[in-house]
Amino acid sequence: PLVDADLTEETVKIYSIVAAFNISVQEVREAQMANRPIEVTKADTVRKAIAEKENQVAFSGDKKHGIKGLTDSVGIQVYATPQNASSTSTKWADKTGEEIVDDIIEAKSKVDMLNGHEADTLLLTPDAKKQLQKKVFNEFTKQTALQYIQSENFFKRIETINDLKGKGLASTDCFVVLDSSPDVVELGIPMDITRHPQEYAFPNTKVPFEERTTGLIIRYPMAICRADGI
Repeated sequence: PLVDADLTEETVKIYSIVAAFNISVQEVREAQMANRPIEVTKADTVRKAIAEKENQVAFSGDKKHGIKGLTDSVGIQVYATPQNASSTSTKWADKTGEEIVDDIIEAKSKVDMLNGHEADTLLLTPDAKKQLQKKVFNEFTKQTALQYIQSENFFKRIETINDLKGKGLASTDCFVVLDSSPDVVELGIPMDITRHPQEYAFPNTKVPFEERTTGLIIRYPMAICRADGI
């Protein structure tokens, strides 16, 4: 039989991320006298700035350019985490380690139940990661919730993402589990970080860098689950 994928063609705008650093005439003179390069640290800082903006576009999108982020893309699964056993709170700060792990297992199962897919990546806010490290899962071994998840090999990657803060329903924090394979999601980079010609205007020389990105290309949104209310 003929086997094919049911694909819908989408058009997205390409987003330019630009950053630069200045080199003063005096810095050039000092470097020449000391016989050392002056650009290494500044170039690394520019690359970090571009990477931070790249993450922001990937996870939060860009309304002006019509780019959807990971957490608000159409078709992803959304899971409202339940209240804890002793109160009406859904926040991890008010839950036990076991309740937190149950939230993660439930979200992961929504991806794992799809044929041919497995959630291999867990994305957390820094606050959520802190709760995982703090909450005890096993009273006998004193194993934390994070240590239990790692010991059970639930995920290949556990990443901390600042841009997930406030991205859940009603601006609550969330976590995301997903199958990170390229047939599910991929970051589009039509042009990697490129250094442009220097621009001299006494007493400084500006060195610009540019990257072009489409944000995330999501091919199978059902293999992504956002869990809200933590």
